[in-house]
Amino acid sequence: PPKTLDSAAEGKRKVVVVLLCGRPLVIPPKTLEKIDALLVAWLPGTEGGGVVDALFGFSAVTGKLSFSWPRDASQVQRAHRSGVSPPGSEESSETPLFPLGFGLEMAAVCDEAPPTSNPVG
Repeated sequence: PPKTLDSAAEGKRKVVVVLLCGRPLVIPPKTLEKIDALLVAWLPGTEGGGVVDALFGFSAVTGKLSFSWPRDASQVQRAHRSGVSPPGSEESSETPLFPLGFGLEMAAVCDEAPPTSNPVG
């Protein structure tokens, strides 16, 4: 929710957004201005623990896009039967929000579990 993001962005801590989605979503530029990092976790299912390991630095992380992430809805490719090139194709002058291959690599940085204030039990 926007209010939650606004509140988090006002604090002194880093803001990391974990995006759970099944396809690329349009991310407003104002949202990107408020966050320090964006992790697209897709639909992790039983592998969601790996997302937590990455966030806390327990495992090395490699993430590179295998496609271009659209800047806006006009770049979302659709099946066109008219023979017209889809938006985002070579004929489009618009650049994607994140190009093919965009991403990063990080080494593991932590060897111990984070402290918890509310232990399960």
